Amino acid sequence: MSPGLGETTYDAGVIDDRYEPLEVFLANVARRVSDPGRLAAVRATGLLDSRAEAAFDRIASLASRLLDTPFGFITLVDDRRSFWKACIGVDATDPAERQNSVSDSFCQYVIGLDDVLLIDDARLDERTRNNPSIDSMGVVAWAGVPLRATEGEVLGTVCAVDTKARKWTADDAEVLVQLSSLATDLIDARQTRVDAVETRQALSDVTEHVRSRSWLDHLARLTRRVSGATTLEEVVVAIDEDGAAVVGADRLVVGIVEPESGLVALMGGADGAPTDRWDPGRSDDLPVTRAFATGETVLVGSRAQRLSEFPESIAVADAAGAVATATTPLRAMDGTNLGLLIACWGEELATADMPVSQLEVMADVCAHGVARARSADEQRALVSSLQTSLLSPPPPVPGIELAVRYVPALDSLGFGGDWYDVVPLDDRRVALIVGDVVGHDADAAARMSQVRTVIATLAHMGTPLGELFAKCDEVLAPRSRSTMATVAVAVVDTHARTVTTALAGHPPPLLADPDSSVGAVPAGVRAPIGVGTDRTEPETVSYLPGSVLVAYTDGLSETRSGDIDADLAALGTRLGAAAHLDPEKLADRLLADSIQPKDRPDDVAIVVAGLS
Repeated sequence: MSPGLGETTYDAGVIDDRYEPLEVFLANVARRVSDPGRLAAVRATGLLDSRAEAAFDRIASLASRLLDTPFGFITLVDDRRSFWKACIGVDATDPAERQNSVSDSFCQYVIGLDDVLLIDDARLDERTRNNPSIDSMGVVAWAGVPLRATEGEVLGTVCAVDTKARKWTADDAEVLVQLSSLATDLIDARQTRVDAVETRQALSDVTEHVRSRSWLDHLARLTRRVSGATTLEEVVVAIDEDGAAVVGADRLVVGIVEPESGLVALMGGADGAPTDRWDPGRSDDLPVTRAFATGETVLVGSRAQRLSEFPESIAVADAAGAVATATTPLRAMDGTNLGLLIACWGEELATADMPVSQLEVMADVCAHGVARARSADEQRALVSSLQTSLLSPPPPVPGIELAVRYVPALDSLGFGGDWYDVVPLDDRRVALIVGDVVGHDADAAARMSQVRTVIATLAHMGTPLGELFAKCDEVLAPRSRSTMATVAVAVVDTHARTVTTALAGHPPPLLADPDSSVGAVPAGVRAPIGVGTDRTEPETVSYLPGSVLVAYTDGLSETRSGDIDADLAALGTRLGAAAHLDPEKLADRLLADSIQPKDRPDDVAIVVAGLS
């Protein structure tokens, strides 16, 4: 580092004057501080010039206590001033006194860097040594991290200030990062009008029980896992594996209320599956019943207390080896009981020493995770129902044995833009259709349904295959200008034993002869649906009895390498090796051999037709 710069001990990508002249650094600071999008995000919090609040004060107090500094701040910075939403170590209650100008603040540098900034001695660092706060506030060492909106804009900082030089560490920075995340959650709750009174109250009590930074580490780890969970089972496994460490318990039991029965399912094991169920309303003489009824944490510190207050729970507690327990409900924002957490200790524990605040903060995190996962599960069930109604089994077709499959992409909601269809045209002809609307989300599923219905209707009405795609474009044009879809239509004539095929930007079907030789079906080709309105000239090929026709979407053939010709050749090889199987087994084999779960980038739809 160049002479005159204080040492930055946290590897946060901080740019010093070896890479960027001081005037350039300061110009970037000014530009980012005055960015209109950032300023709009600051104003949207509604926190500028607001009164002090206990929840924010406690977070700033944690910063001061854990980093052993006389000052701790949570700031919001507009283009004129750094407003101190929380200011530990400064005796100021009037909002007008809890601020300094942007030019006097150190927060401006964090906004300019969009990253962590640790200054061991502000008097020696070229970027800060002329800052007026060194004299006016006695700032010597300064550590701050960005306070972000949920969309990512830097609103201000969470920072700690010392009046003497010191050597900050990466652990110091990580503490501030975790506290900033808590502050962001609190701001987000206000902005989305979530009733966060209980959460703020829990945060206000946290400092009474914090004994080391490990509590923050454990809570952060659990929060990350619960926030990233997409199913209720994943939420339960995260709580089961990481929850006990947050509260220092020997064991943490998770109970989830089943909406249909109202029973509480005790969850556990590696897969998060229920291990037992019981009726919470069977007796008033249970800690869980009281917790549900009152919405409060119920504490039992000894076996003697349990015998006295909750004798019906003694057998279960003894069997589990639980002497002391703390039972807290998991509640949705509307007050609905979603489940409960039971922290268990194998020895007596004074109720005053139980980590109630940590358990209740964790319960808030877990309740949000349970509610979100349950909502996702309900959405998946709805989508599954939609998928079943739209992609129903094919009708029976004389002379053809059919099998169909649909598999969603890994990152989709369970249904997307791919589809299959089987449309009988008369007593000897049937149209086998596969298609792919761009995307695999709810919007793609809606547009898929529209395109699928139009094509099936036009085919059923006897629209010539050469005109089918152009007519589809005409019908869709006034309704959806943004839809683009690839489609393959193969019309099988069981009397003439022919396949007539037209493609709208789609991969060709494959035909396996009885001797297992495989080739792409000749087809008329034009641009995808939504791109043009031109006709196409379909092509016809004969087939032998015992042949197999496979129409598919590109999720079956494509790989991460993206070589279309090589992918199509590989699919042909796999089809040739399995063409002797009946259509149902062949469809399963093609799926199993072609796509592994970790490699599934797109939806897959298949129609397999055994031709006699």
